Amino acid sequence: MVQKLLHGTLAALLVVAALAVARADAPVAPSPADGAKVIDTAGIALVDVATGRRTALRALAGAKATLVFFSSNECPVALAYEQELAAGLASLEQRGVRLVAVSSSYAATRDAIHRHRLDAKLPYPLYQDAGGKLAAALGATRTSEVVLLDGDRRVAYQGRIDDRVTPAVRRARATTHELADALDAVLDGHAVAQARTQAAGCMIARPRTAEPAARVTYADVAPILGKYCTGCHRPGEAGPMSLVAYDDAASWSDTIVEVLRENRMPPSKLSPPDPRYGEFVAAPEPTAAEIDTIAAWVDAGTPTGKAVAPAAPGRSAPGWAIGKPDLILSMPRPYSVPASGVVQYQYYTLLEYTGDERWVEAIEVRPGVRSVVHHANVYMAQSEIGTVGFDNGERWASFAPGRPPTTFPAGVARRLPRGAKLTLEVHYTPDGAPRDDRTTIGIRFTRTRPHYEARSILLGTLNFKIPPRAPDHEVTATYTLKGNGKIASFTPHMHDRGKDFRYEAILPDGTTRTLLAVPRYNFKWQFTYVPKDMIALPKGTVLKATAHYDNSAANPTNPDPDKTVMFGLQTFEEMMFGFVDLVYDEDVGSPNLISLRAADRESALSDRGFKSRAEFAAWARELQDQHVTK
Repeated sequence: MVQKLLHGTLAALLVVAALAVARADAPVAPSPADGAKVIDTAGIALVDVATGRRTALRALAGAKATLVFFSSNECPVALAYEQELAAGLASLEQRGVRLVAVSSSYAATRDAIHRHRLDAKLPYPLYQDAGGKLAAALGATRTSEVVLLDGDRRVAYQGRIDDRVTPAVRRARATTHELADALDAVLDGHAVAQARTQAAGCMIARPRTAEPAARVTYADVAPILGKYCTGCHRPGEAGPMSLVAYDDAASWSDTIVEVLRENRMPPSKLSPPDPRYGEFVAAPEPTAAEIDTIAAWVDAGTPTGKAVAPAAPGRSAPGWAIGKPDLILSMPRPYSVPASGVVQYQYYTLLEYTGDERWVEAIEVRPGVRSVVHHANVYMAQSEIGTVGFDNGERWASFAPGRPPTTFPAGVARRLPRGAKLTLEVHYTPDGAPRDDRTTIGIRFTRTRPHYEARSILLGTLNFKIPPRAPDHEVTATYTLKGNGKIASFTPHMHDRGKDFRYEAILPDGTTRTLLAVPRYNFKWQFTYVPKDMIALPKGTVLKATAHYDNSAANPTNPDPDKTVMFGLQTFEEMMFGFVDLVYDEDVGSPNLISLRAADRESALSDRGFKSRAEFAAWARELQDQHVTK
């Protein structure tokens, strides 16, 4: 939408020219004579959250049109459009259009809205719609919804900005431009071809009148939210809004029911393992009866009932899912993430360990600003034991949306040897506003000596090319077990073109066993799949990972369907990694563990998909050339 609104640059001129072509297949909107709604703004005043001054809506009207945007300082869909509107603000004003950004949620305080405006560095004012009067007058129901009023205060268009962002999908680029088309029509004096669409944001919260003798109250709902929701939906965690207190839950109650009914939450619904291939540890999910309880509470007007404690999860240490860490390590300094653009991976030395060997039972990576940390990895390198993996060592722990802290089965732990170097890798993706992040990791040590060591094995390849517009391109990788062992977890990793992922074991007798299949890979939520019992495999087993990619235009998240895609670090490039936590059947004190690592180093080139060093060198040159000419 921004590209359609910006003026003064060559790119914008090209876009404006494109907007002159009307959509021939769109329905014709009713003309004013056909009963287009005229808004009575008498008595509707908005509060400027910066000054507290009340202003009548008619005083905010633009010379030619007024664009009302229903904002939110918590709804991800609304937040995704704020910076686009900010980028197009000058263009709107030059065209005689006034942007009026309004928060209509009764639970959003003036101070909270103002803090959000300052944090996001928005160049336009934010207004509070006290009592939701404007939303009610316009019939607005969703944040991110826009209403375009013409010069006579008639509703010319109402609905979404475009189709780029929904709760389920964030497209690389919009394929429809309803608001931009409506602006062109209104400013040219024409009828809007498509006057009404459905916005995709969160429900606008309105106060309810509770039934005096309701059967279900907050006392019944709070334990459900505490069990399934507030581990993420609380301050400082991944959820964009808190659901800990009654007011939080009540103001988001309609949205809670909607996302549960539509299986958009909890996230484990989005990319489950195929149940035909074994049992995996499942994140707890509310039952149908529990969802009905929440819905009944909403239908009854969200009554409070008896006094009840907040719906907070049981945690032994504030902020840490693993409990109180024995060791906390942080980036040496915050990293300033820009508002936009591509940020190269950042690397920080967290620890150069000089103590006695320790064993680790849990590792948690906690971003300082989750909205800009796409993922983070911790690597461990130590020359004496011969760590195998990337330049910075073996993958030791990780963070990504939907991924729990790194933990291990009973009797199994991660090694922290004397002389180990821990390196933090952070991939930042700007969210539209400048942010300062300082990611931290917490480590818990075992209290007793474990029996077995867990190593993260990289089952993946760098040597692949995905052809343009290929809808189902297959890439495979293999790794051969150097001894008898067990698999403790699987973590498939691809980018926006990733479609599905499968792990198989080709046993020494030639039979093939499917270990895990993920038929609907979801890049937005990158899960680790933990079998209920570790999977035992004999020496010589070939682990095979098979990934499929959709590089077609039908993939809504595809950055560029016309591109031949190779391996790359950024999300517009691709990866094919199938990490597994492998536990070899060797006691932690066995010297064979060093031999097993040495064998992995010898096969590392072929494990990455290369037949020779010459082939690897040719691939590296091609990859470099692709980046130079991008």
